[in-house]
Amino acid sequence: MSNFSPNKIIIHCTDSGWANLATVDSWHRQRGFDEIGYHFLILNENTDPELASSGTDGFIQFGRSLNKMGAHCLGQNNKSIGIALVGKDSFSKKQMASLSKLVDWLIEQFNIDPGQVFAHREFNSKKTCPNFDIDFWMDYRHEEGDIEVIDGFVHCSKEVDIKKSCPVEGNCNKIKESVDAIKKVLGVNKEIDCEL
Repeated sequence: MSNFSPNKIIIHCTDSGWANLATVDSWHRQRGFDEIGYHFLILNENTDPELASSGTDGFIQFGRSLNKMGAHCLGQNNKSIGIALVGKDSFSKKQMASLSKLVDWLIEQFNIDPGQVFAHREFNSKKTCPNFDIDFWMDYRHEEGDIEVIDGFVHCSKEVDIKKSCPVEGNCNKIKESVDAIKKVLGVNKEIDCEL
C-alpha cells in the first residue's frame, strides 16, 4: 500500500514543440530520475519530429504510477499529481478538453479541492510553465465551447455571457466596447487578448 496521498494538482508544459511519453521519460532519466516525473502527459499532434501530424492530439499518456510520488515540482512532489501538456505556450482544443476531463477525474478520485490546481510557476519563480493562467482557465473551462490556449492566452470558440466569461472569439465587438468593465468583472490585471 502506498503512502502517497495527493492533495493538489500541478500543471506543467514540456516547453517543446513535440514529445511523447518515451521522449519525456528519456529526458527525465538523463536528469537522474528513475522514470518520467509526471503522472500524466497530454500529447499534441507532433509526437515525433519526423511526423507532421500523428493523430494523437489530446491523447493522455499515463506516466508515473498514481501510487508513487512524482518528480515534477521541488518541495511539492509528496502531495501533488503532475500533469504536463506537450507544447510551449499554445495548446489545442483537444489537449485542453483532455486536461479538463483529467483534472475533473483526479479531483473526484482523490477528493482534491478544485482550488488546489496550480501552475508549476506558482512554486518556482524561475519557471513560467504552463504559460497560461490556470485560475482563469479553471473558472471558465466548463463554459460551452472549445477552449484552447494561443500564445499564452485562453480562448473559447463560442460566444458566452460577457459578464461571466473569458474574452472569446465571436465576442470581440462587445469586449472592445467595454474592456475595462470586463477586466473588473473578471479580475484580469493583464491585457485581454482579442483578435479584432
